[in-house]
Amino acid sequence: MYETDDVDYECIFHAYVNLLRAILRLVPRSTFFDIFQPDDGEEHGAYLFEQDEKSQDNFIINVGALPPGKECHISISYVSELDLIQNESRIRFVVPTTIVPRYNPDKGGFSSPAGTTSKYAQTALYTIEFKCRVEKQQCVWKHTQLDRDIQADIELSKNHLNIIVAVEPGAVIALFTLESCRNDNHHQVLKADVGQDIIMSCIFDENKIEQVSFMRQMTGDILSLGSELFVHQSHIELKRFSSNRLDLKLKSVSQNDSGLYTCMLNDEKLMSFLIEIFVPPRFVWYFPLEGSVSYPENSSMNLSCHVFAIPSVNITWIHKNKNKQSKNIHYGEDLYLSSIQPSDSGLYECIASNMYHTTISRAFYVTVQYSPRVLILNGTIRSFPHETILVRCEVCSMPQVDHIYWLRQDQQIKDVNIYIKKQIINDQCSESIMKIITINEYQFNQYECKGENILGYKSDYINLQQISRVRKVKPKIYTDEINRNGRTALLLTKSHKKKKNLTITTT
Repeated sequence: MYETDDVDYECIFHAYVNLLRAILRLVPRSTFFDIFQPDDGEEHGAYLFEQDEKSQDNFIINVGALPPGKECHISISYVSELDLIQNESRIRFVVPTTIVPRYNPDKGGFSSPAGTTSKYAQTALYTIEFKCRVEKQQCVWKHTQLDRDIQADIELSKNHLNIIVAVEPGAVIALFTLESCRNDNHHQVLKADVGQDIIMSCIFDENKIEQVSFMRQMTGDILSLGSELFVHQSHIELKRFSSNRLDLKLKSVSQNDSGLYTCMLNDEKLMSFLIEIFVPPRFVWYFPLEGSVSYPENSSMNLSCHVFAIPSVNITWIHKNKNKQSKNIHYGEDLYLSSIQPSDSGLYECIASNMYHTTISRAFYVTVQYSPRVLILNGTIRSFPHETILVRCEVCSMPQVDHIYWLRQDQQIKDVNIYIKKQIINDQCSESIMKIITINEYQFNQYECKGENILGYKSDYINLQQISRVRKVKPKIYTDEINRNGRTALLLTKSHKKKKNLTITTT
């Protein structure tokens, strides 16, 4: 539904009164009856009055007996056609209060659906208080006796805003009446997207169709006169909807159809329509053209999203990093970042919205490239000869390194007892493991781990140090052996005895 900014509800009623008349001619007037008895045993009931056989505007119902001393609240909803009087300048609202038989209570009782007979009481101990509110006006009647109807005459304003309603999918229609909705200083705004249909309806006095015309103000062209279409354009149609209504339909509108249109009765302007054609957002240019792009580390990054739409759009840039954490980083068509770092890698999305059409977006995946970063995870390694040693080296880069080399004295290692294994950690990092089995004294040295990609190479170093062993050496013993009775005796000189526990340490 399309609506104006300020709606005059008196005009709304005025425009729909004929429709209500037609409905009420087809459907009998009805009165709804609601009873509420405020007692310990609360009781609610809703009933529909039956129309009296003898009078179409009398309604009767039997809902039971009310015990003495009890209180009963009765709420009546009355549905009735409202009359336009005094050349349709006033609304007359009548609330009936007389107990039947109406207008002449002295004529006796009436028959109820239950077959009982109730007598009318002319005098009553109660009165009615009636309040009503019509837009910008109020009316109050207090202590009104029940021997007369309540009649409210409400004067209509001279100038009214119009009503705009959607009458078919994809089309817009403006409805107005000649007398109640004329306003020379007001243009009815009709809004539609490109490709939709717009219907401008002109309502006038009967038998004056030949004096009615549609005109386009911007060009001064007369589009129609009476029931004849003056322009021969395939997207413009004129249809006589009824004896007092003409419809001008613009099919599949474009931006060229924007502007002011008027419906005229001879030289008198009945109504003017300001047509605004909206264009859903669409990308007219964006950069980069590809969905993914790479930038070197410490360089500048430019991303752009240019969108055309009516109404214009607001563009928001969102960055989502590799941990899938999102945040708004910029507003506007162009995004510029200087001296970018690997942490700036991730998904960048531009979102265009004008709060009227469906939001559109475009995403770019940005990769920040950098040269290898090498780190040997072990510290200095000290070991004894003939042991097995593991050295770990982690290399991260973007793009990933092509090779990881192990060097000793600037020479690539080719020892038969040294094994090198490479494994991938993630999309940027790899690990190389050097395993030396039964290291010998010549392999204790400085080693270099070197990573290389298209942006360059980097290295890290580690020293393998040998640990010296401490051992006991037995001295030479000078003896004189004497074989006595088949046994050998060991004779030591005094000097040899002193050197018996001598320990010699050699490296």
